[in-house]
Amino acid sequence: MTALPPIALSVRQPSAWAIIHGGKDVENRSLGAIRAGRMGPGRIAIHAASGMKQAEYAYLA
Repeated sequence: MTALPPIALSVRQPSAWAIIHGGKDVENRSLGAIRAGRMGPGRIAIHAASGMKQAEYAYLA
């Protein structure tokens, strides 16, 4: 088994499912979030945050 990547992207469901299984290949983040997370090209882990707010559901629907 390969070790987990050192960086994870935290997203809410159903976005986590769509990234892994549904072909979602774009996740927009602000430049500040990218710098704060020290993100760069390469492998990342996906973290599915629990719960979803009504506005998030409406946006994704």
